[in-house]
Amino acid sequence: GRGAFAARKLTRGTVVAPVPVLALSSNSLTMVKQHESGRLVQTQQLLLNYCFGHFNSSVLLLPYSNTVNLINHPENGVPNVRLRWSESSYRFFDKPLSVLQESSSHLLLELVAL
Repeated sequence: GRGAFAARKLTRGTVVAPVPVLALSSNSLTMVKQHESGRLVQTQQLLLNYCFGHFNSSVLLLPYSNTVNLINHPENGVPNVRLRWSESSYRFFDKPLSVLQESSSHLLLELVAL
């Protein structure tokens, strides 16, 4: 099948792939549509399905690296990578959304071997 496969054994903690993310406001993915009945309905864009977020935050993180789509787990379904923040992104943790959006090219997650 499709996917990324390691050509060698990866030791625990090895970065498998970088995952750059864009910071978005959850409000930016809200749409208003007109229902067949004529009333207006508020919905969310499909892009929301591909974002990381937390229900207590208005910040959404959208991965924009094609490597994210290539990660597969073994047939037994046990994860072989985990997602973590890159240390270079720690400096943004206490910043408001506006700063995150200006700094999106620096926000980075990592897929790490388990």
